[in-house]
Amino acid sequence: MKAIQSKVFIFAVLVVGGVIALVSASPPKYATALAALKSFEHSKTRASTDVVVGMIGFYGQDQPRQWLVLAKDGRIADLMHEFVVSDGQVRAQRHFNRLPDQDLPDVPINRVDIRIDSDKAFQLAESLAAKAGIGYDSVHYQLRCRDLRSEPIWMLNLIDVRQVSVGVHYFSAVTGELLRSEWHPDGPQEVAGGPVMKIEKAIENVAKKVRGGRQAQRVPR
Repeated sequence: MKAIQSKVFIFAVLVVGGVIALVSASPPKYATALAALKSFEHSKTRASTDVVVGMIGFYGQDQPRQWLVLAKDGRIADLMHEFVVSDGQVRAQRHFNRLPDQDLPDVPINRVDIRIDSDKAFQLAESLAAKAGIGYDSVHYQLRCRDLRSEPIWMLNLIDVRQVSVGVHYFSAVTGELLRSEWHPDGPQEVAGGPVMKIEKAIENVAKKVRGGRQAQRVPR
C-alpha cells in the first residue's frame, strides 16, 4: 500500500474558480460520491469519450458540498477534464494537459464496482476515530483505482479545527476493507514533507480565505 500513500490528486489544488466547500454548524445533506457520479454521467456537458479516473471532495461533514470529477479524454492523449458537480448538476469545468511530472489518476473507475459509497466510507472512518478517541472537524475524500488494478480505493483524510490532518485511512470501495490507517493527532509529522500534506496545505490556505477562519468543531459520534 506504500504506492497508494504517495499517489494523490494534483488537480485538488486547481479547483475551478476557487470553489471550496463551506462548513456550517448544522450542515445540510449533500450528495454522496455515487449520486454525484450518476449526475455527472447523465449530464449533457460530458463528452462521450471522457473516462472518469478520480473524484475528490473537501470538508465533508459528513459529505462535501460538491465533488470534483477528473476524467481523461478518450481521443487526445494527456488531455484531462475536471468538473465540479453539486446539486445534481455540473456547475463548472476546465480542461488541461497532463504534465510529465504530474501524478494524476489514470485507471478508469467503473461506477458499478463502487459498493462502498462515500457515506459508508465516512462511517468506517468515524468508527476508527471513535475507537481511537480522536476528534476531528471534517473529512477530505479521494477516490481512485489502485495502480495497475481496477479496484477503486477511498482515501479519507480527517481534518481537525486547526485545519491539520489527524489521520488518513484507506478503504476498498468494493469491500470496505481497511487497507491502511495512520493517526497523527499532534500533526502529520511522518508525512509532513510528502505530497499528501503539501496538497492539503495548499487547500487549507485557500479554504481559510474563503471561509474567513470560521470553523465548527466536530467529534466522532
